[in-house]
Amino acid sequence: MLKMPSILRITSFFFAALFICSAQGSEFISIDDSRFSEPLTFRISLPESYNKKTDKRYTLLFDFHYYGHTYLNGMHDWLSHNGEWPWPETIIVTPVRGNPVGQLFDSSGEQTPLIDFFAESLLPRIDKQYRTNGYRIMSGFRVNATLVLSAMLSKPTLFDAYFAASPELKDDYAKIMSTLERKGVPEQMAGRYLLYSHGSSVKEQHQLQEYRQLHRLLQRTSDIAMKYDYRDFSEHEFMTLPLFTLLTGIERLYELNHSQGTKE
Repeated sequence: MLKMPSILRITSFFFAALFICSAQGSEFISIDDSRFSEPLTFRISLPESYNKKTDKRYTLLFDFHYYGHTYLNGMHDWLSHNGEWPWPETIIVTPVRGNPVGQLFDSSGEQTPLIDFFAESLLPRIDKQYRTNGYRIMSGFRVNATLVLSAMLSKPTLFDAYFAASPELKDDYAKIMSTLERKGVPEQMAGRYLLYSHGSSVKEQHQLQEYRQLHRLLQRTSDIAMKYDYRDFSEHEFMTLPLFTLLTGIERLYELNHSQGTKE
């Protein structure tokens, strides 16, 4: 006999169905880099009003997963269409499939050439070509969440909010844990936001201890006034975690920014 799905499971399926709901248009930019034989191409998903409200500037969200635009655009379209509540209209940036720029990621954590590329080439190009308002969000899942944490630790002012879902941490991957142990959260994260989440699925069992340790390390932020949220989404399926993390982060930013009388 089939059991009736729980409300949470139905919600998860609803979020997944948003893959087909994106109404925004996409453009593409290519960046030449001497380290690669081909241009580095990124998808720029523009909000519905972008070509209508030509004096309006927009928040930027960057996610390093080439397929992330599917759920990001759908959720953004739904959550922003009713008066931008709770998600202000946003320009969403993702790499296209086959973009080799990920080869710059240094998993040893000794250097940060990929994040340097974001800071020196990608984001300035987007700011120059599109009407951004200066408020930036970075989101990521699994290894891309490790990249989110690496950006926060190495260049904290690059983004205003960081969403990291189920980051890879085992064996001090990318030196996230040891850097936090040694240096703590950068002082420049004062006033900025971090949401860290995970589950406990079979794909995460290898680092549950590291998950707990990371949370303890990130809690040492009271002296710099970083806005920090933590969620254990163990009741949800693994592939829904980036969606629940995104929804939680967007809601929390809305609450935080409006409680301060500001709007990103």
